[in-house]
Amino acid sequence: MNAYRVDKHLFKVGDVITHTGEYLANLNCARALVETHLAYKRPDRKPRRNEVLFVFESRIVAERFWIKVVGGKLYEVKLQGAPLHRGDMNLTEEIFKFRADANHAGVLVDRYWGGEESAVPQIELLVQNAVVVSLIFTTELERRRAFAAQAGIQLP
Repeated sequence: MNAYRVDKHLFKVGDVITHTGEYLANLNCARALVETHLAYKRPDRKPRRNEVLFVFESRIVAERFWIKVVGGKLYEVKLQGAPLHRGDMNLTEEIFKFRADANHAGVLVDRYWGGEESAVPQIELLVQNAVVVSLIFTTELERRRAFAAQAGIQLP
């Protein structure tokens, strides 16, 4: 199965991408609270989010995320096995909005771990690793142009 990875590291075709733990290390306090909610209610059969690689099921969703990541690159990857979890990243954004309300956040966490989808799902796959199949976008200029185009601005 192929998927899409946004990463700040430069990889080449054939490289194996694994988790590095950087995701959680770089979170601000508010985002770390979201991860605390997710970790607290994580079912035993589900992977710890700090021990997996995040990839996107859809290129469109991956591109939307990529344009917001300064220095980000976008890759098509091949999964080295079945996803460990398929979750809706929009639910994690809802948890962020309601992070101070433990009850509401808890309901959203259960939906995330249950594999439920929001009205506009942005599916993330939690995997052990993935192999780079192709480099889609690797330069900051490409990212800036895509960001500007989304805002209706044309860069020179």
